[in-house]
Amino acid sequence: MEMAQIEEDEDRLEPAMEHLRKAVRLDSLGLYQDRLQMASTRLRLCTTLYQAPERAEDKAIMAVEQVLPGEAKKATPKDSVRKKRALLVNAGLALAPDTFQIVLDSENEAKVSTGKSRGRFTYLCAKARHHIVSVDKAAGHLRRLGNENSKERIQIWAELAKVARKQGVWDVCRTASRFCLLYDNVKVKKSRPAEREEEAR
Repeated sequence: MEMAQIEEDEDRLEPAMEHLRKAVRLDSLGLYQDRLQMASTRLRLCTTLYQAPERAEDKAIMAVEQVLPGEAKKATPKDSVRKKRALLVNAGLALAPDTFQIVLDSENEAKVSTGKSRGRFTYLCAKARHHIVSVDKAAGHLRRLGNENSKERIQIWAELAKVARKQGVWDVCRTASRFCLLYDNVKVKKSRPAEREEEAR
């Protein structure tokens, strides 16, 4: 896996893929299966950068990859934060087209409606209400999605949050982190009934 990473850093994608294939064969216990599969998917998408993928997860991975500097990627270190932000938002929209923009807009003051009142406290109250209502939409996304590709999706959300943080795109970083934590909350809720069953026995 380390050799694959070194080759990828030098933009030698075919040798990197070969090292990942070797790593899969060496991983007889399947301890690194998820990481290896994710890395293989990412590299495969890098080699087909100009073809539009069909899966939402692949679209998200490709959008994140385009933000990272490198010969085969669209973004360079000199690219503006606005361009990088657009690519990162596209990744979030690919994973959660129904709710990502709504949760992202929770911090957008232009979306806050105060009605006819112009008081300072009225504005703060409206801002807080807008934030709560927008953020609550995220939970509905996971209920609609179910357990579909949850392991892969949590890794992509985490990667999106990390890349957004490195690029200084803080609103996307916070929103991606919020979606990532949704999966964690679901795991905790699922494990609690199992723990209670064990205690009852």
